[in-house]
Parts: sequence; structure tokens; C-alpha cells
Amino acid sequence: MNLRRHFLPLAAVVGAVWLTLWWRTRPHGPTYQGRDVRGWLSLETAVSGPGHLGEITVKPPMLEAFRAMGTNAIPVLVEAAFDLESAYPRLSLAPGLMKEPPPSWVKAVPDPVLEWFGQRTSYLPEIALAALDELRPPAALLFPACTNRLASSNPWERMVAMQLLGCVSDDRERAASLVVPCLASQDPRDSGQALGVLCKLGPAAVVAVPQLTVWLTDSDRRRALMAAGCLGRIGPGASNALPALRLCFETEKSPSVRFLIATEANDIEPKEFWSEEPIRAVLTGVTNQQTRDEAESVLGLLSSSTNIAPRFQQELSALARTGERQNRLALGALDALCQANLDPLRKIPVLTDCLGSTNAPVRITAAGWLLDFQPTNELAFASVTNGLTRSYPEVDREWLMARLAKLGAAAAPALPLLRQLHARASPDQQESIADAIHIIEGAH
Repeated sequence: MNLRRHFLPLAAVVGAVWLTLWWRTRPHGPTYQGRDVRGWLSLETAVSGPGHLGEITVKPPMLEAFRAMGTNAIPVLVEAAFDLESAYPRLSLAPGLMKEPPPSWVKAVPDPVLEWFGQRTSYLPEIALAALDELRPPAALLFPACTNRLASSNPWERMVAMQLLGCVSDDRERAASLVVPCLASQDPRDSGQALGVLCKLGPAAVVAVPQLTVWLTDSDRRRALMAAGCLGRIGPGASNALPALRLCFETEKSPSVRFLIATEANDIEPKEFWSEEPIRAVLTGVTNQQTRDEAESVLGLLSSSTNIAPRFQQELSALARTGERQNRLALGALDALCQANLDPLRKIPVLTDCLGSTNAPVRITAAGWLLDFQPTNELAFASVTNGLTRSYPEVDREWLMARLAKLGAAAAPALPLLRQLHARASPDQQESIADAIHIIEGAH
């Protein structure tokens, strides 16, 4: 009797542990090269980028695996995207912490305890979302998992549901119609997420135009500008919003914000209602911190307005050459000028002049761009490799390595340096260096 009394509970515990382990290690859907879907999602060498949604890059081997598995992999990926417990497994030990809003007793829990429960162990859900965004599955495979969760009390489920609707390859108009009600949410996380997804859906989000038009007059200027940006992504289908956009433009005082509104309106209907002169005045009239900030904002806009930037070639060239005095403005001008839809022959003289700058970040950045147009320029090559050995906050070393990798076999002389950098780099930096080495060696 005593044996039975002690044995049965022990057997139950062992059985529960075994069942849990089996559940976690069982194959999740189809397999490819011996790994199931979650096995590939957990393969750290198949992804890159920091652990934040929208910044994770899924590498070709993982995408190849999921495509080989076919549509049977999609439901497992969707399940993984919603699986918040895989990222925060300790939260399952205290379910109350996952409620929104959290119960009152949570206030009595010491911060170190809350931090322990909320410690993240993986980015599996975000990786699954990034993979689905690349795969672009049919709407029929995503809608059933999203429609009910859009009204979930769990903010994570609402966010993932909206993200998934932005991944569909067809029926994007219906996807937009499902997201639009989230714009009216009292939770700013929901309305902001909805706006991002509608921007992603672009012309298919015409159904959102009335709500976005209302937002143009919102007292929250950030929300109004985000609405203007989304209307620009929708394009000609948002023509009904043009009067409100014009009013928004006329009441705005900041030249850089007026420029932003005008460029979005131009994407809807190529009929400009702005003048170039205020922008020229901003780019040439930098005298204090306020005008410097305004100029930086305009340069950021010009970097993404590749068809408009050529009109300001003279001003951008002049700013790029002021590296000794205007470090950040010179770098912003270089970026806008080199991304502009402009004949490279008009860019090369400016970059050549900057290559002789005494300002190291400006010199190195100019060298990186110059290699795109003159791959055999030895001075530019030397400046880029020298830049990799230094640490400047204004210079993105991964961007420099991408410039070298783009040269292919011509970058072979830099391989010894890249191998040295790889040996000394931290684990999170080694991946990008290894990628550059692999590309150059493959072309050599």
C-alpha cells in the first residue's frame, strides 16, 4: 500500500516530465536536411541582425529549407510567431504577468524577481515573422490565424496578427480592411503597428484613406506626419486626401516638414505645391544649432528622395566639402548625393575632393562611395581598409565591409586584414566579417 502511495505520484511526475520533453523535441511539421521548422528557426548561423523585430535578416539557407518544405511549413511558422513563451519561457511559471493589464499583485513583486521572470532566451518568434515576410505566403494560410487574434487581450498576439497580415502575397485589400479598425485603438502600440502595416501594404490600403485623412489634422504632429507618409505609400488611390495634405503643408512652419509633406503628396499626384527655395535656404544657411538640426532633417529626406535630390546637387556638393567644419552635415550630404539618381560623373569630383579631407569619417565615407564608381581606385581602397582598423561612431564598419565585398576578387588584398579583425571581434561582430570574407574568397 505504501509503495503504491509513493510510486503513483512519482510515476505521474516522471510521466509529465517525459511528455513535456517529448512535446518540445518532437518534429514540428516537415523536415529538411534532418531539421524541422523550429530546428531551422533555432539555427543561429541562418540569421543575422540584432534581436529586434524588423532588423532580423533570414539568410538564404533557411529560406531554401522552408521553401523545400512547402506550404506545410507555413502553419508551424505562424504558430512559432505567436509563441511568446519560447522567447520568455519563465513567464509560463507566472501566467498573471502575461495579462494586460497585469493583476494588482504584480506591484508587490520585487523588480529583480520580475526581471528574472521576464528574461528573454530566444528571438524565435521574430525570426519566424522575418521568414514569413520573405516567403510571402498566400492569404488563405494566414487569415484564419489572424482574424480572431486582432481582438485578443494579449498585445503580443495583436501585434503579430497585424504583422502577418502585412506578409500576404494576395488578397492584400482584405488584409488592409482587417487592419484599419486597429487605427482606432486606444493603445498607441496598436495604432502605430497598424500604420506600419498599412504603409507596407501600399496601394492595397486604399480603404484606410478616410481615417488617415482625419489623422492629418491630429494635434499629435508625429501621428499626422506618419499618416502623410502612409498616404504617400498608397499613392494615386489616396487622391481624396490631397486637399487635407495641402492644408497640412500650408499650416506647417518647418521647411523640412513641409518638404516631407510635399514629397508624400507628389507620390499621390505629381503636381508639386512646394518651392525649392526654402530647402536651398536651409542647406546654405547653417549658422547655429537650430538651423543645423533643420539641415540634417532635410538631408535625411533627400537621401530617400532620390529623384528630387539631383535638384540640389550644387548645395549638396558644397556641404559635402565642408567636412572639416560640418562633420555630420558633410556625411549627410555625401549620403544624399551618392544615392541620388544622378550621373556618377557628377559625383566623382566631389568624392575625390573629400578623399583628401582631414576629417577621417568624411574621408573614409567618401572612399567607400567612390569604390562603387571607381573599383580600382587605390587611394579609396586604402582609406576603406584603414577605416576598418579604426573606430569612428559616424562610420558604419559593416557598410565598409559591404563595399569591399561588392568588389569581389578585387578586394582580395584586404583578406588578411579581415581575418585579423574576425579573430579579434566579438561574436556579434564576427558574422558580418565572415560574410565579407566568404564573398571575397568565393570570387577570388
